[in-house]
Formats: sequence, structure tokens, C-alpha cells
Amino acid sequence: MIRLAPLAATLAWALACGAPEAPSGEGAATKCPRVHLDKLAGDWVSASGDAKVRFRVVERDGKTLLWLTDPGYSNQKLELLGRKREKDWQFDEIPRGRRKRLLDAQAEVPKRVYVQPRPQRCAVEVYAGVVGADGREQVGSTPREFLQFPEPAPVELSFAPFDEVLYVGEAAARWSVAEAEVAALGEPRYEVPMGRVSVTAWSDPAADGDPACTYTLDAWFDDQRVTGGSEVAVGAAIDGRRPWTYTFEAPYTGNHRFELHRYRSCGGGPRELLAVAGTDAVLL
Repeated sequence: MIRLAPLAATLAWALACGAPEAPSGEGAATKCPRVHLDKLAGDWVSASGDAKVRFRVVERDGKTLLWLTDPGYSNQKLELLGRKREKDWQFDEIPRGRRKRLLDAQAEVPKRVYVQPRPQRCAVEVYAGVVGADGREQVGSTPREFLQFPEPAPVELSFAPFDEVLYVGEAAARWSVAEAEVAALGEPRYEVPMGRVSVTAWSDPAADGDPACTYTLDAWFDDQRVTGGSEVAVGAAIDGRRPWTYTFEAPYTGNHRFELHRYRSCGGGPRELLAVAGTDAVLL
């Protein structure tokens, strides 16, 4: 069975113990060096200690990205592209996966987030909203406060949005079923009986890289790494597709998140992350 740490209690304790005294003036730059427009990169968590509400700021290829997890704002992980302004950062959604299909169908509108450093409180304020079809934004006037994720982290959480989909049920066992699901529904099924739940990311071996390399996966459940689910060897290709498969012991009902992080290692070198595959499943 997957055993999850009591996230809210653990983080609330860590934040309470590790929070610096509110500095002023030049003291803010010393005690809270990351609470600055040019130094936001890293992990942040709701000041309430609710680990389900968190984000990571990533500098990649000359861009500043925000990976946001907040079930009250979106039931999917979001990726947003940043633009620095005079006193804050504006982040606009880069739609992907199921979110992109909803936006393309005009069933949803894009998300927009503002992040403003507050050095006097060693915190950042986050204003979340949306941008309508007419380009006009609707953003709440009351911000939520976020603090730096404690270092060292009391728990390890995933932040990255999904690059790829995961298949469950019969589609996790056969690529032909997975293809048929997408052809019929436009996306994989995400309902599956609870208990032993097998999930698969089907990849093109040629796109993965040199067949002489070693391919492994890490398994995550509800944003936490699964004990014993790291560096799991991946099997050989079947009918031209490589199955990245893991079976979870998940005796729960309701909405749950499965993730497989796909890695490659060549010539004895370090593991290289190829992609994050995931699904927000409904366990019946």
C-alpha cells in the first residue's frame, strides 16, 4: 500500500519552525534573499502549510516559468510563462494536455497569475485570475501568501506539469487499446477500479534514444514519490512501443494523481529526465 506523509501537518510545523522573523530595510535582503523580483526561482508553498497549494519558479531556455498546483484554482497542474514588470511578475498559462483541449473548445478560459515579493514579510503575494475571450482579465483583489519551501525539504513533492498522458485499465496493457481510446474519445480514459492499478506511458523507442542506454522510471502518487518506486527498470518494446509501466497499490476511491517520470542513462552517465507522464484518475 502507498503510505503518504501527513503533508499539511509536516509543512505547517516546518514553516513555523523555519520562518525567519519579519525583517525590515536592508535586513530583508539578508534574511530573505529569494524574496526579490530577480531571485524567485525555487519552490514556494502556501503560508497555511497546505502542501496541495504550491508552485515552483523555473528558469529555462531564457524563460521564466511557473509550475502551479492549486486544486481550488485548477484541478490540473498548470504551466505559466512569466513577464517581469516594475514591481511584480505576470504569468500567463501555457495550455497543455486536457487543459488545452478545454481552451481550444472554449469550455475554459486561460489562467493568469501575478506574483509580488513582500520582503518585509519574507513572503510573496499571489493574485490569481483568468483572461476572458475579449482579452479582459478578472483577477481577485485579495492575494494569497506563499513562503519559501523549507530547506532541506521535510517532504519531497512533484511540481512539473505533465508532458505526456498515462493510460490506465486495458489501455495500460495494450497499445492497440490505448490508440483506440484516443481515437474514440480524444484522450485516454481516466476511470479505473481502485486496488492494484497499473498505469503505462507508451513511448516511441526511436524518440527515446540509443537502445544501448538504460531506461528507468520513478513512480509518484498524489504528488509524493512512492517508496520502492525509484529507478524501476523498463521493459523491451512491444509492437513498436516501449511500455513504461508501474503497478500501484491504491485501495482508495475518489480523485488521485498518478505520475511516471521517465529517465534515460547512457554510458554509465547520470540519469536524464525525458518526460513526466501523468493522469488525474478517478478510482472507483
